[in-house]
Amino acid sequence: MEILEFCEIEELLKREQYYLDNLKPQYNIVEKAGSTLGYKHTPEALVKMRNFVLSDEVRERKMLATANATASRRIPIIVENIKTNEKLEYVSLVEAGKAIGYKHFCCLPVI
Repeated sequence: MEILEFCEIEELLKREQYYLDNLKPQYNIVEKAGSTLGYKHTPEALVKMRNFVLSDEVRERKMLATANATASRRIPIIVENIKTNEKLEYVSLVEAGKAIGYKHFCCLPVI
């Protein structure tokens, strides 16, 4: 391994691409600096990733991050029963769909 050049962080990808294009290193996995486009994991690596066991702490953090991301995209919805005029408010379209028995919430009519 060898340092080819020192540069400012703003120029890093541009300079890396310059060296990829001109030196055409045989050990480099990708062709575009800063991208993993076109990279394929080996079957062995895929098995390792599938079998990787997360600690309880990491699992909790991932679940919390997913819950927070989901909560930030929720849009409250009011469903009105046109026979009784009863209105119920739900925290999201998904919750409204579950409450009225739709298996696919995207099928709810939007009024």
